Amino acid sequence: DNGIAANEVSHCSAFANGEVGINGTAISHCLAESNGSDGIRAPNGVVAFCVAEDNNQNNDGSLNIDATGATRTGNKPTP
Repeated sequence: DNGIAANEVSHCSAFANGEVGINGTAISHCLAESNGSDGIRAPNGVVAFCVAEDNNQNNDGSLNIDATGATRTGNKPTP
């Protein structure tokens, strides 16, 4: 299932969840790796100084960082 879901998430890691690793509105200084769907999801929110690698394990077209319409800074990869 999903890993972490909250409005504000900071200094957390999500690894090998079946779906989304970290889902929120304001996400900073987090790591998401090897999750089934998006590593980090924060549409229309803020994603700052996060790292997301090797997500989309379900091969469903998900992204490492799904942040459409979000404020983004200092992330790897740069969405």
